[in-house]
Order: sequence, then C-alpha cells, then structure tokens
Amino acid sequence: MKRFILIALTVLFINSSCNQNSADEDRKYAILYGKTTEPQDTLYLGAIGLDYRTILPEKDGTFRDTLFLDLPAMASLSNSDTDKYIYLEPGDEFEVEINDTNLEKGVTFKSGDTLKASYIAKRSAYYMDLLDAYDENSDPDGDGDVDPQVYLNNISSINKDLKKLLYSTKGLPTSFVKDEERRMNYLRLYELDFVYNEMREEAEEKDQEYKIPQEFLDEVAAIPWMDSGDYRLSRSYRELCLYAFYDKVSKKMEKDTTLNYFDLQMDLTKEFSDPVIKDNFAKVAMENIISSGSIEQEKISNYMDAYLQMASNDYNISLIKKDFENMNANPAGAVSPIFENYEQNGGGTVSLTDLKGKYVYIDIWATWCAPCIAEVPALQKLEHDFKGRSIAFVSISVDSKNDYEKWNNMVKEKQLSGIQLYATNSFDSDFISSYGISSIPRFILIGPEGEVVDANTMRPSDPNIKSFFESLEI
Repeated sequence: MKRFILIALTVLFINSSCNQNSADEDRKYAILYGKTTEPQDTLYLGAIGLDYRTILPEKDGTFRDTLFLDLPAMASLSNSDTDKYIYLEPGDEFEVEINDTNLEKGVTFKSGDTLKASYIAKRSAYYMDLLDAYDENSDPDGDGDVDPQVYLNNISSINKDLKKLLYSTKGLPTSFVKDEERRMNYLRLYELDFVYNEMREEAEEKDQEYKIPQEFLDEVAAIPWMDSGDYRLSRSYRELCLYAFYDKVSKKMEKDTTLNYFDLQMDLTKEFSDPVIKDNFAKVAMENIISSGSIEQEKISNYMDAYLQMASNDYNISLIKKDFENMNANPAGAVSPIFENYEQNGGGTVSLTDLKGKYVYIDIWATWCAPCIAEVPALQKLEHDFKGRSIAFVSISVDSKNDYEKWNNMVKEKQLSGIQLYATNSFDSDFISSYGISSIPRFILIGPEGEVVDANTMRPSDPNIKSFFESLEI
C-alpha cells in the first residue's frame, strides 16, 4: 500500500477557536503592528474571505495595518516564502516582532492576547513534529509499504497528543478549549476522509470493493454544516464543507440528469446567507468554470455576471477578474511562452523547447490543491491511453519553496507519472504569470511547433478530452 501523505494535510490544521462574546462588537477590525529586521520584505496579511492587505514596512522596519473582521478568524501573516498564523478577534491589537525571513520561526508576539497566540503557534509546530515522527515510525525503511491501519491509528494518536497539549496549557478560557476540541475533531475527520478515500481508490484499481465505515459516515453527517464561526477559523472544516457541497451537487445531478453542473453550483451558492461563505463558494465555482476549458466565452460571461452579484470580497473579485481577463491572453495559434530549465523530479532539468515536435499537455498544480489531486487518476489514465503517441504530459508544481519537500514526496509516494517539474518562483514564475494563472488546476495544450492550441484546455476528467486529442490526430 502506498504511503499516505499526511504531512500534506499540515496546512489544514491552521485553525483555532474563539469566544465570540469577548470581542469588542463595535470594532469590526483588528490591528497588527510591529517591527521587522527585514524592511525590504513585503508582508501580506489576510483572513479567509474577509480581507487581504499588502504591507510595505517603513525603512526602519516598522509597520501597522488593520484587517476587517466580522467574527474571530485565523489570519495569515506571510512573505514570499513562509507564513505565520495568528488568531484574531474584532477589536484585537497585536504587536509582533519579526527577526527572521522564516516567519514560522521569526515572529514573536509582544502584546495582545499572547497566550492564545503562543498556544496556536506551539500547537501548529507540534502538529508538524507529530506528523514527521509518526510518518517515520510507520515506515522506517521508506519503501512506502505500510498497512493502512497504521495510518488510521496514527490519526487517533495525533488527536490524543494534540489534546494533551491543549489541556496542559493553563489559563485558556473554557469556551476556547471547547472550540479547540471541536476543531481538532474536524481535523481528525478530514484526515480520516483522506485516508478512507485513498483506500477506496486503491481497492477500485484492483477491482475490489471497499466500503467506508458507517461510523465515520455518521460522524460526518452529524457535522453542523456552514457554521459562520467554524468556517472562518478551521480550514479542515472548510474543506469538509466543500466536500459536502459537491456531494450535494452530485446527488442532485444523479436524480435529474438534465441539470447542468455549473448552473447547479451557482444556484446552490446563491442560497447561502453568510456573505463570507457565499463569496468563497462563488469564487470556487467561478474558478471551476474558467478552468474547465469546455465552456463558450458568452456563457462564461453570463456566469461572471452572476458571480459579481454574489461576491463581496474585493480581493477575491480581483483574482477572478484577472482569471477572466487572462482567458484570452494567449490565443490559439500564437507562439506560446516558454519555461526553461525547470527542475525535474528525480534529477535534471527540462525546457519546453526540449519537447518540440510533440503536443505538450501541461498540468499546473500544487500539493495543497484538492481539486488538482482529484484530477490525478484521470490524468494517469489519459497518459496510459496515449502512451507512445506524439504527446508529452507535463505537470508543473507551483508549490512554494516552503513546500518543496512535500512536492518531492508526493510525486514519489503517489508514483505520479509524466514529466514532473517544479516552478521555482511559484505563481510568479515567468511561464505561469505569462499565462495569467492565479488559480489551479489549470491545463494548457501546446502544439508540436510551440504554438498555443488551447491556453485553458479540458481537464483530464472531461469526458470529451480523448475525442479532442483524437481530432488532433495525436
């Protein structure tokens, strides 16, 4: 059994809890200020679906900015390489000191609710240490042959260890502790969902049947979906909500085959009352529409109009508008931008010009992108079906430098095929930015002479992609 990449789930535990009654209800924002020893570094401060700020420190390193908050949220303070997560409530004022470009290590809390902030920082680091330790103990030989039950046991053990840390931290409010317990449970359920579905997929590959335990399904069914507080604080919870949403979409389409997949996403999103939840689901739906590669321009324009009526976050709107405008940045027949000397997993480098004479189907992805990972089985099947033909399958990771090892590990442990490359500067890499890519997955098809065939082509899971390739006589 191939190893499950629990380390890839680290980002999903960037969550915390709150006492909503403790915040100053008259102040719908929090203030972050302080000083950095690296004043030349641009900082970014954001909270899921709420607000996003670019901070340019003064020459002496001092900075100060505000972040809009309607409820307590987990904010991210980041630079180009790393980030630090800070629990913020409306009315908070936090002073921080930054003395290292690695923000995970270099941020010190000077004032504000330092107890909660320090606990969250310690818990996040402890979680990563636990993942590393359990992963190493489960597979000391590193050959990937591990009984899946070991991983299920690890999830339970990690949950218990994290609770020990929580209970040993003195002075935390009772309500905070209860909320943390609940969100630790969301993390546990998310991890279980990840492993159970890996087990199911591996069984299907062997033409075997695997049933996900009913006890787990019952637990997931009992989750209070679309809770405003948990949605702002727990990424694990947001991912579970997203899965539940698309499960609802699938079941509706099974009952009524006349429904349109994208229409249904937009219609169901309109029903959400919480503006942050509505904005985020609308953004995801619009990203799917733009990246589908199978919808006519006029129809996408209509979806864009519907999206703008639901959207409320200026930063998210700017990203979607950029994606929409960039759809025609590289029209069919134009000479494609190129990538040069991208690092290949396993050694060596590859440039686009090395592949001249073949069609090149490019997958832009990252280890943290769940929709990207969901396309992997279809992509591998597509590669198998067109093996030996005049087409190269290239996957380019836009993982940050901080996630470089995650990329390396996932390629090896999931035995990802094709040409696996790493874009050193992530979304700022020349090739990626030349195609105006700000959301993934994104698929591009380039012709044998380096010409653009389709800058936003069909995903591997699209039922029409094989006939499309055949029409090109690939």
